[in-house]
Amino acid sequence: MENELTKEQIVAEGWTFIRTKNSVSYYEKGLYGLKYHELTKVALFHRIDINSQRDYEPNVAFSGNCPDLKTFKYICLMFDL
Repeated sequence: MENELTKEQIVAEGWTFIRTKNSVSYYEKGLYGLKYHELTKVALFHRIDINSQRDYEPNVAFSGNCPDLKTFKYICLMFDL
């Protein structure tokens, strides 16, 4: 699909690409991590402990459908990411 969210678009928004495993791409930006499932277009934003790289409680800021760049930018704006 031509309007799908891409790895390049996420990186252009300031996120650092970490790796892809089983169709899930991992990114980080400051104190937040992002898991983006390439097939289902579900994004999971969570807070991480920068020293241990473990999830920080409460860890889920948002989890839901994120099919395109417009939605991605809106979610990031909501959580000041």
